[in-house]
Amino acid sequence: MAKRIHSAENRIKRLLKIMGEDTLSTPSHLEQLKLELYRYTNDMNFKKAKSMGNIMNASFLYITRNFKNVYPFKS
Repeated sequence: MAKRIHSAENRIKRLLKIMGEDTLSTPSHLEQLKLELYRYTNDMNFKKAKSMGNIMNASFLYITRNFKNVYPFKS
């Protein structure tokens, strides 16, 4: 997932901008999602998010920051 985020950076930036400007969920669901993600990750970017675009941006940052090049099937 992290490699795809890096390879499609411009497309993702445009998508996040659109998501940040649009209402994609009710305020209560948005609040619930960001707090649950914050509790799971302890990443303040989730807690500070003000839109679904901010939550997705925080998710992508979290994934790319915590990505480890692991090969689970390598012997």
